[in-house]
Amino acid sequence: MDVTAQFKEKAINDYMSLIDLKNLSNLDYKKIETELSGALGEKPAVEFKYESDTKLNEDGKKVNSLKILECINIYYTIITNTGIEYKKMTFQIL
Repeated sequence: MDVTAQFKEKAINDYMSLIDLKNLSNLDYKKIETELSGALGEKPAVEFKYESDTKLNEDGKKVNSLKILECINIYYTIITNTGIEYKKMTFQIL
């Protein structure tokens, strides 16, 4: 792995370690994109992946649907001697 790839991975890991993943109400993908773009020198793509869940009453009628954040994917690029490589880092929500 080249120096640029290591630098970008470290920058993403350092940034994500500062985010409180237990308090998801303040989580904003636009803010993550904007703040990481300064460190990476590019605007990464940030994807929130949700898992759907449905609560049922005892009689089997649907009460409501829940969307639970499962993970955050961050997509970025690295320029190498062979061309552009697309990378992804995934952060699981516990």
